[in-house]
Amino acid sequence: MMLHELLKQVSRTLSPEYQQELYDYFLHSMDDNGGFLRTRWCRWEKILPDHKVPDDIKKLVLILRDPFDFHCSKDYYIFEEGSFEDNVLTKLKLQLFYYDVSDKDVLKDAVEWSRQLRYDIPIVIDVAEAERS
Repeated sequence: MMLHELLKQVSRTLSPEYQQELYDYFLHSMDDNGGFLRTRWCRWEKILPDHKVPDDIKKLVLILRDPFDFHCSKDYYIFEEGSFEDNVLTKLKLQLFYYDVSDKDVLKDAVEWSRQLRYDIPIVIDVAEAERS
């Protein structure tokens, strides 16, 4: 599976009403750190590069910095005027690990590592279920 395809599934699972907006957020607001994505501080026109992700992903984890209701909001950005250039800053801060976290110890390691960076709200996504929807 390719990363962009996986992000479409995650968007559809988390936010059925706003799946295209969430997918756009992922493409324009994330950096790839090899195994996980992390929110940039602002939106870029350049999109996240697509590449193959592991085929054995059964479950992945997305970890939020602050609570966010994906079903009721598409408020992913804050517009900041008056800076050197007007910036569209990211409001939604998250990390998304694109490897299998079915093993409880692997999940625990991802969550504990993220907590050190103040990402405290894990959401586990069943990729197989997302593929069927």
